[in-house]
Amino acid sequence: MLNYLSNIPLVQGIAFDLEGTIIDVESLHHIAHLHAAADIGINLSWQEAVVQLPHFVGGPDEEVAIEIALLARNETSPEKVLLAKRVYFNDLLHNKKDIAPRKGFREFLNWVKSLGIDTAIGTVSEHNLVLHLLKQANLESEFSPQVIVAKEDVTKLKPSPDVYYETAHRMGINPNNQLVFEDSIIGLSAARLAGCRLVAMPTIQLPDYVQLLYRTGAEAVFMSWEDNNIRLFIQKFVDSTGDPSHV
Repeated sequence: MLNYLSNIPLVQGIAFDLEGTIIDVESLHHIAHLHAAADIGINLSWQEAVVQLPHFVGGPDEEVAIEIALLARNETSPEKVLLAKRVYFNDLLHNKKDIAPRKGFREFLNWVKSLGIDTAIGTVSEHNLVLHLLKQANLESEFSPQVIVAKEDVTKLKPSPDVYYETAHRMGINPNNQLVFEDSIIGLSAARLAGCRLVAMPTIQLPDYVQLLYRTGAEAVFMSWEDNNIRLFIQKFVDSTGDPSHV
């Protein structure tokens, strides 16, 4: 599949989206959005929301709130929808006792670090939520604050490329040398616009959605961090000494 290595940029750093990609709390966001929509008379199934709300998977919340408000026949403000969503989400998060990385992520991260590849997080979530999730998932020691790019750190959120420009900057690399793991179309679009290489790690594994991930630019789609093919994919860009290959 990758017999044209001389034309492929070196991978010097890996940036991970957080919610969904590393820690799967996407379902809580989805439930909260649907409850907020129902409050204003918009009753959507999950499948309908995926189709009718372009930012439903991947956010940011503000865009989803706008899309929900536009479906209302009355003049409901996006701000009202956003506030309701956040109340529902915070309640759901508070009651969730098993916040953990997706299976296999910790082992994969340790393997990546053993290769000498830098890592960062690029997310549309606010710093407080990011730090809470990392702490609950026992990952707070794995990412220093300097390599966590959150909502407050950029002017424009995904699908703008700003987040992944910033993760590359903080790792001291060119965006072309950055591999990004994302779970959503919105996130992949941001990474593509930044000139990064794209790999999808979706929580939604419907065939049609997987095809959309490929069409957005994902070089590969993996369903689990325990898939050994991920390591084989990255190993192609690492030489026998364990240093990133200058291809």
